[in-house]
Amino acid sequence: MGDALAYRPPTLPRFAQELVTRDLCYSVHVDERLRELVLTTVVDNGSRAVCPSFGIDLARVARHAVRARRRRYVQDALMLAAWLLGLAMTGLAATRGWGTVSVLGAVAAVPVAFVALAGRVYGDLAAAIDVGRGVKADAPALDAETEARLAEVGQAKVVIYSTGENDPFIGSGRRLNNFQLGPIDISEAGLDDNGDPKPLLPFTAVDLHTYLARNMPNMGISGLTARNRLYARGDCVHLIPGLLPDKQRPPATTVHADLLKAGVLQPTEVARTFLCVEHSIRGGDLVVCMYLRAWIEQDLLSVERLVYLLPPLLPRLRVDQDVLVSGRLAAVLKAVLEGARWAPRALTFRPTPYTRPAKERRANAKERRRAKREVRGGYRHDYGSRISVREAVAAYDTTEFHEKSDVADISRRLQYAFLNHVEKFLDDHGVELSRFRDQVKIINRYDIGTLQGGNVVIGGEGNLISGHGQVNTPPSPPQQNP
Repeated sequence: MGDALAYRPPTLPRFAQELVTRDLCYSVHVDERLRELVLTTVVDNGSRAVCPSFGIDLARVARHAVRARRRRYVQDALMLAAWLLGLAMTGLAATRGWGTVSVLGAVAAVPVAFVALAGRVYGDLAAAIDVGRGVKADAPALDAETEARLAEVGQAKVVIYSTGENDPFIGSGRRLNNFQLGPIDISEAGLDDNGDPKPLLPFTAVDLHTYLARNMPNMGISGLTARNRLYARGDCVHLIPGLLPDKQRPPATTVHADLLKAGVLQPTEVARTFLCVEHSIRGGDLVVCMYLRAWIEQDLLSVERLVYLLPPLLPRLRVDQDVLVSGRLAAVLKAVLEGARWAPRALTFRPTPYTRPAKERRANAKERRRAKREVRGGYRHDYGSRISVREAVAAYDTTEFHEKSDVADISRRLQYAFLNHVEKFLDDHGVELSRFRDQVKIINRYDIGTLQGGNVVIGGEGNLISGHGQVNTPPSPPQQNP
């Protein structure tokens, strides 16, 4: 009997603590579209707010993206030198009639272009291999201002959302389920064990928010966080005190506690405070977000709850084990082959995978110019974020059984804890609970939802999502021929 009680099962393998962070740090070196997404939405975001990325270390990913961009700058500088060398030699040959010089100029430009492209390819692969193997998990720090800004984003008390993204919960992925609880008459006293009315203790919606924020993380689930956040519309931040100290820069990510309370007690159509409960598992590979909001009008309490899911990372953005196994020798071979293949084409100003201007970079530059014109002209400007990095790279078409099972379990556990805490809070304040319990019976029959989204088509080229609205836009009904 003693041996049976002392038995301990063997420990099974788990995902690494920062699995998705490592995968993204690896991929920004080898995937230019992902790199530009990180740079344009996090580092060079202009006046747009940065959305928190749940389940990942956003600052680490940004550092690696900037490091990879520096290699692109070196390549571009060498390519410019190759072009100038070729043009100078050709011009000299044309003016002096030296045909041999023209040929020599072209011959001299090709090695420079080859070194530019091959060096870039090898640098990208070598950096990715180091990250994948854990040799250089972090990149050099960014400037102090950017580092401080990204640190604040991770602990943000306010989220500024773009008006065109359907709902305010940008960065949270796909909505699985939502309901409203109430209204519940908090002026009606419950009965104690002797059948006598309990004393009613007055409370506000802020008190319920505070109670849930303090007790939800103590439910025994690791990786669970709960904090109140103000969600504000991006085109109205100039109307909210303290959110826009400089019109040419992104809005603030921290607000005074009184503003958070105002978002609970006096919610408006442009700013409301929600309690954000986030649970990240499998190294950030699955993130379930639950948003809660309570309000009281004429002694009637209502509470709404929404559940969102961030699915696993796109498979193509995972660390490629074949690349790690092949190592630097294979990286050298690929760099030589790619340089030889694309250098002549790049010298003739034809597009290549390594010299083509990034679409995201051009769009970001255009948007920043437009934003400056709007702000300087005194026009209304949308400072809101459209999406987070983590939301953009999620695989919304996943069908893996364990993932769906884990999501359903987490969602039900969060719902169970939420309803139990609300019931205990109301009971401690003497409120009659029969109506509340009747609604809970109905709510517990709800289907939490699935990982898939029916007929919704997610993403375009490269399967990177460009906006939160893409994830949550309902499918259009099929058109029928008359």
